[in-house]
Amino acid sequence: MAPQAPDNIGGEPPMVIDHELAFRHPANRAALDYWRDKAGARAMPGRGQIDPVEMRGFLPHIGLADVGAPGSEPPRYRVRVAGSVIEEVFGPVTGRTLEEALPPPIAARWRMIFDATLHGRAPVRATTRVTHDGKLFLTAEVLMAPLSDDGKTVSMVFASVAFWTDGDPP
Repeated sequence: MAPQAPDNIGGEPPMVIDHELAFRHPANRAALDYWRDKAGARAMPGRGQIDPVEMRGFLPHIGLADVGAPGSEPPRYRVRVAGSVIEEVFGPVTGRTLEEALPPPIAARWRMIFDATLHGRAPVRATTRVTHDGKLFLTAEVLMAPLSDDGKTVSMVFASVAFWTDGDPP
């Protein structure tokens, strides 16, 4: 299968969503390796296979989100858990939908990454500058990968999010 070209999403600042999965940050590389290990020969692992104890080295970067009413449009994403790294930048998002937790323009940007994962039923990598709370000095690199209990329908999204400044890249 030929590599898929990245989607350069417009807006300010631009966001790139790609399927190459060439992560710069070690936490995101570790999370992708973990997800692949749990998937094995299947297209995607199930939620029951994800164990926080096994993710000690990168757990502060991890988020899990429920996909409400899979198949409905637009899907509703509720953050079940967000690691401390995520909440340090975006504030408390655990237990809330994207629209409840984030201002509309930022929720819309997050939704694009969630939707790419849901509709592609495969992991994606996204990179952008953080626009929340004037934190444009931060670069965000995101892994979003699908979870499915029946092997077909994406019921949750597994995420790893890392941030850095230009002066302190990974």
